Amino acid sequence: MVAVFVIATILVFLGVDYFVQRAERKGAVGRVPVPGPIRALSRLWAKTIPGGVLLHPGHAWGILQPGGSLRMGADQLVMGAIGPVDRITTPAAGSAVRRGEPLLTLWRADRSLHVMSPADGRIGDVNAAVLERPGLALERLYEPGGWVVELVPEGLETEIGRFKVAKDALRYIQDEILRLKSFVVQGGLTPVGVPAAVADGGDLAEGFLGELENDAWTTFSRVFLKV
Repeated sequence: MVAVFVIATILVFLGVDYFVQRAERKGAVGRVPVPGPIRALSRLWAKTIPGGVLLHPGHAWGILQPGGSLRMGADQLVMGAIGPVDRITTPAAGSAVRRGEPLLTLWRADRSLHVMSPADGRIGDVNAAVLERPGLALERLYEPGGWVVELVPEGLETEIGRFKVAKDALRYIQDEILRLKSFVVQGGLTPVGVPAAVADGGDLAEGFLGELENDAWTTFSRVFLKV
């Protein structure tokens, strides 16, 4: 019953978004257009967000499955910040996980970022193909084959309002990328030569976290990956 409610909620969001966009296209003359594909920071952050993909404020993305589970990965802000990952680890299938505990961990050498679970639940499955070839998490970002771990949530109906979908997801990730720029510039955490480019409206380098000290990784996690 919960799964039916959640799926119906998502379908309502998508339906409203469709009709809003249709109306906007009809009345577009003399108006500022709705933003198209995301174009911000770097190539990795220029990904579009397909309809039906959910974004969580903790920077996990998910695709809702018919049974009510979520197949999830790390969104473009996280993947762009960390750059090419060496490995990805997850809790084992069948493990219990609590909201705010690591759902998946991205590793670059001996440093890592944890993407937290958006809800209590258990691990339904893991994507062995992505664990064997971590680059697929980026190559197939937001695609059915790019998920890392499947979360079977408990009480998702209480958390669904925190997820972003359709145009709300697009606006959310754009706002977060701008917030990240501000975070980098104002915090003085960037490598030499990058702050000026960002301040002038330039792009951060892909995987810029790899050039920073451990404290910067900790701060990034605290600011952007909490749930």
